Amino acid sequence: AIVSDIDGVLIRGKSTIPNSDIVVKELLNCHYTNGEKHDIKIPFYLLTNGGGCTELDKANSLNRIMSSNFKKHHIFLNYTPLRPIMN
Repeated sequence: AIVSDIDGVLIRGKSTIPNSDIVVKELLNCHYTNGEKHDIKIPFYLLTNGGGCTELDKANSLNRIMSSNFKKHHIFLNYTPLRPIMN
C-alpha cells in the first residue's frame, strides 16, 4: 500500500502542489509493479492530522481541488482510528 500525507504533500491550502494531481491519478489507476503491468491494484491511502470534518467531507474537498476520485475509505483523519470507540 501507499500512504501519503495530504497537507503540504498533495495540496497547500486550496491549491494542488504542482504535479501531485497527476501522480495521484496514476496511483489510483495504477496496475504496475517495477514497470510491469498486471492486474493487482495498489492500495492508496491519505493521512492528515487535521480534523473538523468527516472523511467523506475531506474526500469531497480533495476531489474538488485535485479533480480526483477519492472515496471516504481513502482518507484517515487524526481521529479516524478512534471513531469505533467514540460511537
